[in-house]
Amino acid sequence: MSEIEWTQLRGDARLHRVVEPEYPLRRDLQRALDRVFRDHVPASGRMVLADIGAGDKPWSELVRPFTRLHVGIDRYKSPKTDVIGSGEALPVRNVDLILCTQMLEHADDPKRYMDECYTALRPGGSVVLSTHGTFEYHPDPDDHWRFTHQGLHKLFKDAGFEVTAVLACEGTLTVATFYVTRLLMNALGKRGSTRRLGKVLVMLLNTLAQGFDPGPRPLYSTHTGLKMQGGEIAMNYVVVARKP
Repeated sequence: MSEIEWTQLRGDARLHRVVEPEYPLRRDLQRALDRVFRDHVPASGRMVLADIGAGDKPWSELVRPFTRLHVGIDRYKSPKTDVIGSGEALPVRNVDLILCTQMLEHADDPKRYMDECYTALRPGGSVVLSTHGTFEYHPDPDDHWRFTHQGLHKLFKDAGFEVTAVLACEGTLTVATFYVTRLLMNALGKRGSTRRLGKVLVMLLNTLAQGFDPGPRPLYSTHTGLKMQGGEIAMNYVVVARKP
């Protein structure tokens, strides 16, 4: 995984530092995942979970109340990888829940990815997936796609899923702040004499955005349908969908 991949979120305290440009994005992704698990996944403690692109299983604490078996699937071997595989050729079947965070943009074929998730789930099983609406290029090993909430909804529906919810993890202000703070650190972060100034400015901008941006917000439910104003933008989306 690249340094800025979200799959290292929990368990790496660096990613929660307000002086980092990525801080609000990682914070809001975590908040969105917490919300969808709370609102849309039954805390039975009995589910078999397939975690695609699991890495070091940074979400293990989040999913623990819901699962009896957490299967980490990754193309790279690590101490917490249970099975080598990818989302386009899943090595598991008949699972209750699939978790896929920040992987779909790297897939060669998103349609095949969705079809494989559908096949791997038991009837009535669910998938929780997050991916980018906008972000800088970050190959791992490739970086092919960016999505809209409407495009993700269609991708899931075309695969046969019933879409339960779509959330935008952050608002336009946070997205704009991320790009501004990245530019600041690119300009000021190369020398110690200016790096401290850059971090202070990043902290101030992140704090300001946090105060005015509402954070994760629903863009789709079975009751309201799709909603998002033209001109809005999100860095990350979370989708919850069910196999009938």
